[in-house]
Amino acid sequence: MTIITTKKQQRARTVRHVTASVAAGAVVGLAVAGVAVAAKRTERVLPKLPAPGATIEAELMSKGIELNVANERLRTGPLQGRAVFEIEEHGVELAAVRTKIKEFRLSSADDRGEIAITVEPRQGAERESSALRRASAQSPRFQHTLTLACVITIDNPRAFGLDADKPLKLKSKLPVELSGKPFGFPDDRARYGLKGKAALSVVGSPARDASLVRFPLRIQQF
Repeated sequence: MTIITTKKQQRARTVRHVTASVAAGAVVGLAVAGVAVAAKRTERVLPKLPAPGATIEAELMSKGIELNVANERLRTGPLQGRAVFEIEEHGVELAAVRTKIKEFRLSSADDRGEIAITVEPRQGAERESSALRRASAQSPRFQHTLTLACVITIDNPRAFGLDADKPLKLKSKLPVELSGKPFGFPDDRARYGLKGKAALSVVGSPARDASLVRFPLRIQQF
């Protein structure tokens, strides 16, 4: 039996072959692109630790801290400020450095624009060293524990419902610890928070109990 192929059928067969070849090429191209993306992710450059001896000035921002004073819960407005860190060798860990705080100040203003609350280092705080280390060998993140011996001053206690006419000073009994996981230092995408509730002593009134309950913080390049 003789099969006669018309020119129309030949053109249709040719189109099918070309379409199949293009599809196969597209699949191969996607596979190659996928391999390239995977290789790029594998070969990504990990951020470096700051070099010992460097001084880093940073801007500080907080949505507001939360305190408990004499069983009264206080929530402040947003705080802003700055800090200066000196980078030192860790001394024990090779993949870590110490971020010693040389300057640190946060403040919040009231509705009249007057300073309502300040957070500053207390005497001797310059001896405290925070640690910045890699979360793991191949992780792009760092683990930063910010250790801060501080004094929190409430300039107008009555505005927060406290029975006091003079500014109230709250001193941390032990250094406050804030923890974050930045992709570098500083990194404004990182969110820092308290590692645990911090006990405070009321200066001039040791019988009153106080604690720092929440302390969200962002550290970004100045």
